[in-house]
Amino acid sequence: NELERALQSGEPAADLYGIAGNLHFQLGDFGKAAEYFAKLRGMAPDHPTAGFNLGVCYERLGKYEQAMEAFTTAAARHNQLWQAHAGLGYCHLRLGRYNRALQAFQDSLELQPGSEKAVFGMAVALQFLGRLEEAEDAYVRLLPGYAENVEMLSNLVALAATRKDYTSLSECSKRLLEVKPDSRIALEGLLTTAFAAQDYTQARQFARQIAALAPRDYQAWYNSGLANQKAGAIDEAAEDYREALRIDPRAAQAHANLGTVLQEKGDYAGAKACYEEALTLRPAPDRLWNLALACEQLGEPEEAELAYEQMVEIRRDWADAWFRLGTFRFDRGDVESALQAFGAAAAAKPD
Repeated sequence: NELERALQSGEPAADLYGIAGNLHFQLGDFGKAAEYFAKLRGMAPDHPTAGFNLGVCYERLGKYEQAMEAFTTAAARHNQLWQAHAGLGYCHLRLGRYNRALQAFQDSLELQPGSEKAVFGMAVALQFLGRLEEAEDAYVRLLPGYAENVEMLSNLVALAATRKDYTSLSECSKRLLEVKPDSRIALEGLLTTAFAAQDYTQARQFARQIAALAPRDYQAWYNSGLANQKAGAIDEAAEDYREALRIDPRAAQAHANLGTVLQEKGDYAGAKACYEEALTLRPAPDRLWNLALACEQLGEPEEAELAYEQMVEIRRDWADAWFRLGTFRFDRGDVESALQAFGAAAAAKPD
């Protein structure tokens, strides 16, 4: 308020614009801060920080093209302003221009080799470009100073998961969980390592925690169902798959998995209905196989035989399907067709 009155009274404006811009920035009013920094830049084009500060405001507002113009101009006027190159890099990151981002961060590091902000941005750009070993090397340069940084730890978790480095994935996920106990990224990293180690007891625990954090997320409930299914907790698995299907009724794999669980529980009619729904949504040979088995268990030989026929049309080399088809044909007295099916089974699996 004092600054506004001073500006209205006609006091020299350049310093007042800079102070007002900084105050509004600290208050989180980036739009108002940008107005003052833009006035300051217009009044004093060679001001050492006006253009850079304007770029930071635009970046915070998500106006990345305007931010890049401000950073580029600031860097051109002040050729040692490494922060402007770093700001330019982050804008390119936000816009998915990872090669340009990498170049901007490298330009920043030429001016300020110890800039952690530029090293971090470079690591992110390298990660998006798939240059994973270089990205990991860049992240390592930031340790231990960034050991508590949630964003870096999250990126390391994603990097380890992409590389399928389960030892590193476990370590980074546990560290992230210490820093941020409700981190879904960390829990998903630990879930991935548990699945990889076939430790389904641990997988159940992590999957349930994720579902509690994201109760409206299909994938969270699907993963919990899968973990329970692998652990042999079929009642809990059925509940989880049903919850997943309440969120996304058209998820074919969840229908198929629920069918498998119900089949294990002895609910063959329920399993059959699930397989039929899964096949309607996305046909697949293994779902036809499960449907055929469910029909057999329900005492429906005609439907089972039809499913086996559809299977061998899709996969001519499926010996077991040919054998089951031959058995059904033989049982109903169609010896010639049975002979053909057994012949195809023998050809597909001579031993």
